[in-house]
Amino acid sequence: MIAVIVFILMFFQNIQSTELKSNQHNVANSNVDSEVVASVGNIEITMEEFKLNYEFGPVFTKKLNNSKEKHLNYMLNEKLFALEAEAIALDTTRQVLNFLSTINSDLATDELYKDEIFSKVEILDREIDSVIVRKSTDVKVKWLFSESEFEINSLDLKLKSGIPFDSLFYQQYKSKKEIDSKELKTSRYLLGKNTPGLGKIVDTLENKKYSKPTLMEDGYYIIYLENFNHQPILTETDYIRLKTEATDAVKMMKMNSISDKYVDRLMTFNEPIIRSTAFRILRSYLSNYILKKELYEQWSLQKKMDEALAELDNKSKSDISKLLLVKMKSTEVTISQFLEWFWLRDQYIKFDHSSLEAYTLSLKDIVFRMVRDDLLTNTAKEKGYFESDVVEKQFSWWREKVLSSAYKNYLRNTITVSSDEVAPHEGNEKDRNIDIESEYTAKLFRTIQKLRKKYPIVIHKDILDNIIVSEEENPSAISLYTVKKGGLIPRTPYPTIDSDWANWE
Repeated sequence: MIAVIVFILMFFQNIQSTELKSNQHNVANSNVDSEVVASVGNIEITMEEFKLNYEFGPVFTKKLNNSKEKHLNYMLNEKLFALEAEAIALDTTRQVLNFLSTINSDLATDELYKDEIFSKVEILDREIDSVIVRKSTDVKVKWLFSESEFEINSLDLKLKSGIPFDSLFYQQYKSKKEIDSKELKTSRYLLGKNTPGLGKIVDTLENKKYSKPTLMEDGYYIIYLENFNHQPILTETDYIRLKTEATDAVKMMKMNSISDKYVDRLMTFNEPIIRSTAFRILRSYLSNYILKKELYEQWSLQKKMDEALAELDNKSKSDISKLLLVKMKSTEVTISQFLEWFWLRDQYIKFDHSSLEAYTLSLKDIVFRMVRDDLLTNTAKEKGYFESDVVEKQFSWWREKVLSSAYKNYLRNTITVSSDEVAPHEGNEKDRNIDIESEYTAKLFRTIQKLRKKYPIVIHKDILDNIIVSEEENPSAISLYTVKKGGLIPRTPYPTIDSDWANWE
C-alpha cells in the first residue's frame, strides 16, 4: 500500500521466518551496532549495516565457509566501486541524482508513516485469536454463476425443487478448466482476504448448504459450502507460527485502513486536477514507447496528439515538457516532472490495454499515484523527516549502493563500446555475448585489484567474529528475497550485495 506499510511487515516477517533472536535487529537501541566492522577509504561499515546487508542479502554467502567474511568482502568491493564512481563524477549524472532523490524521499516517507500510521495501530488479543481460527480452518466452495438474474433465479428454483447442487454444477460446467474456475479450496482467512464478499457469504452457511442468489460485481452467484473443517493446532510451533501470521495480518489490515484515510485527506485537501490538453499530449507521447504499433494506430493516438497540440499557443509549444499536467492548491506537476518519476518505475507499471478508455483510466491512476508520492514527499519535508538521523544514515548506505551500481554499468558500457577487444565470431551473437560477459568479468576483477591498492582497507576481524547472524556456513540455507513494494519506489528494505557475486565462487 503506502511506503512504510509493506516495509514494516516484511521486516518483521523476515526476522520471524528466519528465527532471529529477539535482540538481533534491535539496532535503534544498541550502541554495539555502531561499532565499525571494516573501513575502505573514507567509508565505514558498521555492525548495523553489515547485519542488515547480510540478513536481507542473497543466500549464496550463507552457504559458504567463512560466510560473514565472504559477505563482507563483496560489500567492500561495492564500496570500492562507490568511491571510484564519486572520483569520476558519476554522482553528478542526472540519472543517479534522480534515483537518489527518489530513494531519499522514500526513506523520509517511511519515517513519516512509522510516526503517523504505525504508531496509531492498536491490536487486541481477540482480533489475533479470530484470525488464528480462520487461518486454521479449511473451506471448499463451489458456485453457480450467471450474468442473468432470470437464469440464476431459475437455477435457485431447481435447487429448491430438490435437484442436488452437484447435478446442476456438472450440467453447467463440463470441462476441467470450467470446473476449476468455479470451485476453490483454501483457508477461511485467505478466502476472506482475497474475496471478502465470498467470505461473508460462507460465514452464513452450514456444511453442504447453498446460499440464495447474490449479486456481486460481475454477476449473480449461488455459493455452495462443500466443506468447512477446523484443523486442530497440534504443536506449540504451529501456534507460534499462526500467531505471528495473525498479528502481521491484523497490522496490515489496520495500517491499510489508516493509511487510506491519511492519503485520502491529503488528496482531498490539495484538490489535484489533471489538465486535459497536457494529459492527452502525455498519453500519446508515452504510448509511442509502451504500446504496440498496431494499437497506437488503431486508437489514432498520433491524431489525438496533433489535436491537443493545436490547442496550445506558440509559447506553450516551444517547451511542451514544462506544460502543467496537474494543478493543486499548494503545488503543481509538469509533464517533465511526471516523466522523470515514470521512467524510474516503468518496469513496475502495468497498463490496461483492453480498450482506449481502460488504457486512459489506467494512465490517470498512475498520474494520481505520482501526485500522491509528491504530496507525501512534501509532507515529509515540511515535518523535517529528511533531516532525521535514521534517514540520513540509511541514505548514506543507499547512496553508496547506487554509486556502486552506476560504476558497474559504466564498466560494462566500456566493454560494449570497445567491441574490438572481443574476438569476432562470424555473426554468432550468442558466442559474442559470452565473450563480452567474460571480458566484463575479467575487467571487474582487474578493477577490484587496482582499487584495493588505491583505497586503504581495514577489517576488524574480532568485531566481525562476534556478530550473530541467522544462517552461517549452511549448505541448506533457504533463499528469502524481500522486496518493499507500494512505497515511492520498489526496492529491498535495505541495500544488499548483488546476487551475481555468486558467479565468483
